[in-house]
Amino acid sequence: MRTDAAISAAGFATRAPALGKNRGRGRRRPLGLAAAYHLARLGYGVEDLRALPEIGGMLRWAITEYRLPVNVLQRELEVFAALDVTLHTGIRLGQDMAWSELDRFDAVYLATGAWQQRPLNVSWRRPASAYSTGLDYLYQVRAGRPPALGAASP
Repeated sequence: MRTDAAISAAGFATRAPALGKNRGRGRRRPLGLAAAYHLARLGYGVEDLRALPEIGGMLRWAITEYRLPVNVLQRELEVFAALDVTLHTGIRLGQDMAWSELDRFDAVYLATGAWQQRPLNVSWRRPASAYSTGLDYLYQVRAGRPPALGAASP
């Protein structure tokens, strides 16, 4: 018996005949991934622009390995290759790519992500700390650069 732990969505995702229209999908978020998935299934050409070096957004960078193993996430993201979604990583709109370049698409969907952070706001946080928010800490850990943690002060 196969379980969902052994099945990739790439094996059963089907694409409708091409409609001849291209949709750009910028930035990150599970909502953006869902939009790319459904648009591609409907036959639209989809290009996904990502600011980070790998796709997955918060799923990849903010959820710890023991909650969402990278190999499970990677297997789920294989569906985009199966649907011919073009993925671009390391592109920040307005910096690496001009906003005017979006004119080549018939439509654009921007999912800006949830990267606005609040300070940890705890009494033992040191100003010179390697991180100031929980997301900073999680990003560094997932990127293989866990910050040095000092002794907590009373």
